[in-house]
Amino acid sequence: MAHPVVVVDVQEQLFNAVDAERRDDMVTNVKILVSSARRLGVPVLVTEQYPKGLGRTLPEVRSLLGEAPPFEKTAFSCAEADGFMERLRALGTERQPANLEIGLGQARQAGAVVTATETVVFQLLGSADSDAFREFSKLLR
Repeated sequence: MAHPVVVVDVQEQLFNAVDAERRDDMVTNVKILVSSARRLGVPVLVTEQYPKGLGRTLPEVRSLLGEAPPFEKTAFSCAEADGFMERLRALGTERQPANLEIGLGQARQAGAVVTATETVVFQLLGSADSDAFREFSKLLR
């Protein structure tokens, strides 16, 4: 079975932050992807970041998704949404090491910077001369 398509936080308030010239293209592309996945029997999962404040998935996208409720979250990671990882596992999408490397390679080709959690934390801290560094360094051991 193909890996599921995950529609991440395509919501009303977040959509308003997208450059006006790109909004129509973005919605069109999401609709094509979701429609194609559904037609081909590929599972589609949807997340919503803090829907009380940011609104729901855009209606024109939501209408293509069927009855499956979105995974609501407040964490930025989809993996933190209640039930999300369980649903992925139920779909049989556990990553094999080779698949992970392929996915990371594709992300790099698309311009993503693949890095480690520790690197991001150190970049955010900027310096080791702080209480925050001492606090976070315990988490990274």
